[in-house]
Amino acid sequence: MTTNNKNIFKKRRTIKEQRFIKLLIVSIIDAFVNFFIPVYIVVYLIHIFRMAAMTGEEDVAGQSSAGQQSSAPFSVLSWNVLADCYLKRPVDKDIYMHLPSDSQLWDWGYRKGLLIDEILSQDADIVCLQEVEFTAFENDFNPAMEKAGYSGRIQQDKRRSENHAQGVATFWRNSRFLSQSDFSKTRTYTVVLKDTQATHNPLLAVINVHLEGHPLKCVERCKQLKSALAQLNNDISHHGVLVCGDFNCQMGSSSSSAYLAMGKVPLVQGQVPFLEWGREVSPDAAKITTHP
Repeated sequence: MTTNNKNIFKKRRTIKEQRFIKLLIVSIIDAFVNFFIPVYIVVYLIHIFRMAAMTGEEDVAGQSSAGQQSSAPFSVLSWNVLADCYLKRPVDKDIYMHLPSDSQLWDWGYRKGLLIDEILSQDADIVCLQEVEFTAFENDFNPAMEKAGYSGRIQQDKRRSENHAQGVATFWRNSRFLSQSDFSKTRTYTVVLKDTQATHNPLLAVINVHLEGHPLKCVERCKQLKSALAQLNNDISHHGVLVCGDFNCQMGSSSSSAYLAMGKVPLVQGQVPFLEWGREVSPDAAKITTHP
């Protein structure tokens, strides 16, 4: 197959296929980040995804199905920034033994500067952060992002306290998106954004997640996804969905990835046909209500 034919083949996506890929799943698979690789050193685990807008399916000639130019792509950054309260709590001391006691990285005043600089350097249209302390959002992240032309909000958690001092935060570029509505659920925050640069101004629902972290609690992770998707689909108008964040599971083999991709967790002869973190998945995961 010639190079030209390969390029044409890549572009040949039917309208049906485009609509099938409605649920965009963007993840930082940071199980190893949480336990082995610190996110505050030189190697940042950041995923930037360039995605076509939700309207105007592109044909081989690069024109939309309506005969108009497709909308410009937009970029998304998702990052677990490691809450300062978790870095310093005694129970996690052994995780960060590789970090010298006199390192500047123990100092939030120093580390927050590195985080903000890295976030802004990515120049993403949508930024989803996890493990953002509520005080850090108000005093550090939000002021810096507003100055750079973004608006943002943090998950409104009813359990907010010294023992639960962090949540997920989402920012969007003001020149591209306008916030229409939002809501918080357990371990998720959803905001619906109007894309002002896309044809017909479609509404994109962005679900920022930081799912249950215990390796054995796969059912809880699915329930947290289901809760956010159910409220979104039942109560809020939208044209597309973007789910991103810290799933605390392997997206290639987990109940959460199956639930997002297929709408439910499958059962084969009474058993879930895959492992999660090397363990069998409880059949209870298959009992969770399907999503569209």
